[in-house]
Amino acid sequence: MKTVRVGVIGGGLMGREVASALGRWFALEDYPVRLELVAVCDLQETLLDWFRKVPTVRQLTREYAELLGNPEVDVVYVAVPHDLHLLRVEVAGTACALPLDLVLEIHAAVQLTPLPDAPEVVVGLMNRRGRALPVLDLRRRLGLPSRPIRSDDRLVVLSVPGREVALQVDAAVDVLTVPTSALDEAAAEEA
Repeated sequence: MKTVRVGVIGGGLMGREVASALGRWFALEDYPVRLELVAVCDLQETLLDWFRKVPTVRQLTREYAELLGNPEVDVVYVAVPHDLHLLRVEVAGTACALPLDLVLEIHAAVQLTPLPDAPEVVVGLMNRRGRALPVLDLRRRLGLPSRPIRSDDRLVVLSVPGREVALQVDAAVDVLTVPTSALDEAAAEEA
């Protein structure tokens, strides 16, 4: 039986629920994979204390990069609130972040159908599962120099209120997790 070693980022309620579920995994009969929780990351040391009772956990850290770099970890479960995840994209050398809960998928660049008389920010339409989606040039929207779509660009499909759209970006770099304290600090600065 194959063992898959799991790391969890986020030691709150969802992280503890995942740990509990993994602890009961042995009860599944005739299942070809055994799951084992081996690493946990959380910014709060007090939340990590709960996981000290889990005998299979060998790494407790406050640094997500340490968990991701652990060669013993095969799979990572991210157990933080969805509204705190951001997709970092790059546009003309500028880093931008999109709320991950709006992202439906990321596509490699495709041939776009021109849309005559469309606003300048709309570069064309893409076919997504038989539906035409407008593709917006994020460079133009941000007032950055525009350029034609390239084969290494990415189209980030978003679900925004009332519609789906795609954004043309240079690259989808990674997923970030924003600590709630950073949001509180930003809100305080705006007030």
